Amino acid sequence: MNKNAIVFALNYYDNDNSDKNKDYYLMLCYALETLYKNLKSGIDVIVCYDMSRKPKTKYDIFENFSQAQFIEIKYEIKNEYERMFYKWFCVDHVFSKYNYDRLFILDVDVIFYQDPILFFEKYNDTKKLYCLDEAETHVEIQKVLDTTKGINGGQILLSRNIYQKFQSLHKTMLQERLDLDKRARCLDKYFYDWIMKDLSDQYCLTNLICKLNIPIDFFDVKDICYGVGCPDTKILHYFSSLSKKFLPQKLINED
Repeated sequence: MNKNAIVFALNYYDNDNSDKNKDYYLMLCYALETLYKNLKSGIDVIVCYDMSRKPKTKYDIFENFSQAQFIEIKYEIKNEYERMFYKWFCVDHVFSKYNYDRLFILDVDVIFYQDPILFFEKYNDTKKLYCLDEAETHVEIQKVLDTTKGINGGQILLSRNIYQKFQSLHKTMLQERLDLDKRARCLDKYFYDWIMKDLSDQYCLTNLICKLNIPIDFFDVKDICYGVGCPDTKILHYFSSLSKKFLPQKLINED
């Protein structure tokens, strides 16, 4: 087994959001397709999923990417917001069950253009957490955060050395969300929804990094770019809402 792995955790919405379930499933399909097209280094690839929420589609991700390691991890969602913390539940599982030194945790809305071995070779200080810089957070949001600095939670390079600072990353993140929710009540609805809904895990991670004095460093935008893209980027993390602009027609036409 390699010492490094790329980890995808496939978030599923509740069953009444089946179209979104399908979108995320197909984004993962394309992420794996572009990854294996460029992967020459033999990095382990782990996909965590909950089969009970798998959407109906003719495209069989297990058959098409049998070289990946699929781990079924059931996840009980008591509240809709907990869906956003599934990947941290999976990170706990992978670090506890396997002997990896570092995990590159990625959202599914990514496209690979080069072998991602670069990230393990270039960003190799295991005392640092590596992520994408989001610059200053909005002044209103700064009122309830422990830092003014923002990070993007969709691409995290996490070492076991850093991970061991947490008893359980998932439980710690959920507790942080409860604490953040109390403070965020002073915000108007727009900013409250901004940090407490789909981005809540990102802001919780930002706060925890600050509280624990974990050193962070940022990926070069020439290596990974978030948004519409940068020339010669190695990984593009596009907006999931624009998936149909990035996915190939063969996936968009899936029934």
